[in-house]
Amino acid sequence: MELDEYVIELQKDIHSNACAQFIEEYKPFILSNVSSKLGRYVSDQNDEAFSVGLSAFLEAIEKYDVQKGHFYGFAKMVLQRRVANYLERHDTHIHEDIDDHEMGDNTPSLEEQIILKQEIEAFEKKLQLFGLTFDDLVENKPMHLDTRERSVEIGKKTSQEQDLVDWLYEKRRLPITKMCRRFNITRKIIGRSKEFIISVIVVWVEKFDLFKTVDLKKLL
Repeated sequence: MELDEYVIELQKDIHSNACAQFIEEYKPFILSNVSSKLGRYVSDQNDEAFSVGLSAFLEAIEKYDVQKGHFYGFAKMVLQRRVANYLERHDTHIHEDIDDHEMGDNTPSLEEQIILKQEIEAFEKKLQLFGLTFDDLVENKPMHLDTRERSVEIGKKTSQEQDLVDWLYEKRRLPITKMCRRFNITRKIIGRSKEFIISVIVVWVEKFDLFKTVDLKKLL
């Protein structure tokens, strides 16, 4: 089921476990957009701004209509608007300093944030080699957790096969036929998650160590 259709299905019961799981899986998307608008790191622990983003995302699910375009873009617009309203209401400066208590105990250090930012920028540049952006990955990631888990495993296995990696970097596309034979899988399995699999291969080949320490199934 495509993302837009899935959201329409969720509207039938926004209090369902399926809807709660969907919101949980898109938490990185919410945090990224809220952080971007505020110009600072936003934690999902003890941070009012995250609550604003969470409410905005739920609002996007409730009000989404296919005539409004793709859900991903619609949700991004709602998030940006609600955070802008939040800033205006609280007269908050975009680049203000937030004390440690407000940020929460799990806030990464400044050094960790800088390193992660650099790694994300480097990752995005590598993705451009294959005509992809980070937003593309979020928008087109496999909907189901088991599919994402399988895609991560395929990507990791492929990254360990030098001839397959060489093909990918030279042709700028997955060597699907060779992968199917090598790993005894069908073209359909790979075809549904091509962009996601490429991103996993890039993470392992380019040794983006911080990405390896997080759950890729939830990051993207």
